[in-house]
Amino acid sequence: MADDIAVIDNAPESRYEAHAEGRRAGLLDYRRRPGRISLIHTEVEAELGGRGIGTRLVVTALDEAREKRLSV
Repeated sequence: MADDIAVIDNAPESRYEAHAEGRRAGLLDYRRRPGRISLIHTEVEAELGGRGIGTRLVVTALDEAREKRLSV
């Protein structure tokens, strides 16, 4: 995975966003309920595919779920 990929939790939009090359490169939509999170949909800009952006989104979401003790 490239080190230049930053992932943020955009909670008001219920999605994680990956940023690379100065723009949004991908997203992971989720739904939170008490004690759990459902990961709904991931997409990556086609021209940025193959750089590990989708993987970074999922790993970040799972790491944060583990830290917050949420079921996935």
